[in-house]
Amino acid sequence: AREHAARVHGHGARRAVDALDDVLRDRRPRPEELARLQTQARMDLLQALMSPEGMAKQLAEYAVKTGDWRNLFKQLEIIQAITPAEIQRIAQALHPDQRTTVDIKSVAENHAENIDP
Repeated sequence: AREHAARVHGHGARRAVDALDDVLRDRRPRPEELARLQTQARMDLLQALMSPEGMAKQLAEYAVKTGDWRNLFKQLEIIQAITPAEIQRIAQALHPDQRTTVDIKSVAENHAENIDP
């Protein structure tokens, strides 16, 4: 669940993940919250696949993370199968020192951010 929830970019990513964890440790997400999170996760995935560059990036990421690029195409089923109990169990099991938030950027994006206007 954290991998999907952590698709937040920028300096606020850590705060967003922390806030989400704090809420979900105390209660399970309500059905409408779960539906919204699942919809957002599906949209994030589908939007990432809309360009050739995005498709290549996702295929490479899943090949590295899971050992098989084909696992990318199982993600919609995995997202739909996530339950409120699983989300709460993971939020309760993780400690603040186990959190990692990563913002992956292309070389061009990184270069563009470092140029003074």
